[in-house]
Amino acid sequence: MHGAVSGEKREGEALLESEELVFRGDFRLKIPFRSMRSVKAAGGKLRIEFPDGKAVFELGPHAEKWAEKILHPKSLLDKLGVKPGATVSVIGVDDEDFLKQLAERTKEVMKGKPRKDSDWIFLAAETKGEFAQIRPLAKSLKKTGGLWIVYPKGQKHIHGKRCAGRGQEGRPSGRQSSKFFRDSHRTQVCHPRFEPLRTTLILAREGPLRRTRPPS
Repeated sequence: MHGAVSGEKREGEALLESEELVFRGDFRLKIPFRSMRSVKAAGGKLRIEFPDGKAVFELGPHAEKWAEKILHPKSLLDKLGVKPGATVSVIGVDDEDFLKQLAERTKEVMKGKPRKDSDWIFLAAETKGEFAQIRPLAKSLKKTGGLWIVYPKGQKHIHGKRCAGRGQEGRPSGRQSSKFFRDSHRTQVCHPRFEPLRTTLILAREGPLRRTRPPS
């Protein structure tokens, strides 16, 4: 265990996840969005107040962007890039909440089979064998389209570290690293990963912190 002295600086990486801000250095700190009492950005610094104290992340031009994302998080469909009126094909996905959100976003939804020139295809996969559908389904995408894989929570052996799509910047691709976030209590969706930023953390807190291996 390692104690942090109020006001000391630590070097490490900051990663903005979909529901929390993570710092990785000689210790790890996770601050869920819901626990943040104050979020402010000025002069290239992101200042956060949370139940255990205050943290200042030196992020340069990213500080204000991160503050905006924390204070005004995007909806699931916004994160997935589904715009109003988009043509969407849904294969095997039966999550009622997700389907309801989708129906509210666009009328152009085809269920059970792919529609030609789809902007997005959502494929449910409960086994690795169902990944074989990716290549033929991709033929139904627009050149700027993408394919998301929806899988049961807790079944990471299904996806490994793969995302599928046409490889456009900001869209999923088998060549990208990937992360996964929740779209309901029981399913997850493959999503492109945002790389961590090098940062200096000023932590106004005292107490034990879990020590981790410093990033290489």
